[in-house]
Amino acid sequence: MTYSGRHAVLTVCAALSALLSFGASAAAAQGLAEVPEGCQPVATVHKNGCTTTTISQCSNATWQAVSYRRGKPLGTLSYDRDWGFFKWQTHESNKLTLELVPGTGAAMSRAALLETGRHDASGEFRLTTNIIEGQPYILTGNTEKTGATEVISGETYTFYKARRLFEREVGKGGLSFEVDVLIAEDRDLMIEGRWSRSVMGGNEEVFEFAPRAIARPGDSGFLATLSEYGCE
Repeated sequence: MTYSGRHAVLTVCAALSALLSFGASAAAAQGLAEVPEGCQPVATVHKNGCTTTTISQCSNATWQAVSYRRGKPLGTLSYDRDWGFFKWQTHESNKLTLELVPGTGAAMSRAALLETGRHDASGEFRLTTNIIEGQPYILTGNTEKTGATEVISGETYTFYKARRLFEREVGKGGLSFEVDVLIAEDRDLMIEGRWSRSVMGGNEEVFEFAPRAIARPGDSGFLATLSEYGCE
């Protein structure tokens, strides 16, 4: 990988590290999650690590998942109607956007997973940060059914494992993620949980953000920015 490619990968990692360092600070006061314009919130997921994610259905049947850690904004994931993520944005000072180039592929397909238990990821993404503008990345990987299920707040979820590799040059290594993906059996809802990352094949870092409870509209904890778990 070229110097510029390695530098870009390290920039992504630096932004992630700064965001995740919220875990070492005191929790902020409880607040309400911001709901993106044109969206209707349907669930707030309370996770380990003092993390919440509020999921909203938006115009054109797309989805957005806005996450908070210890009451502070962490990031927003945008999904198409079939739950393929097409945009990732971080917040605060280390702003970062990773966005799919339309028509180049799909990160995931709920329909394919429910039908066959597997989906192969593809797509061209563009990375923009405070110092980088539109740098290209290629996504490869897959999502596969694990066979595990779990009942969370009275709903049954099936587990899948998503493996995503973002490279500046295919075959040269880059930023690798593994994510637990939970798909609801009885409604159109997908949750991302525990995840890990590694850079250029190096040591794996694990983030135990497994979902523990899900609040619906009207429930206690709906739109919360402080999780009921891990905020001690």
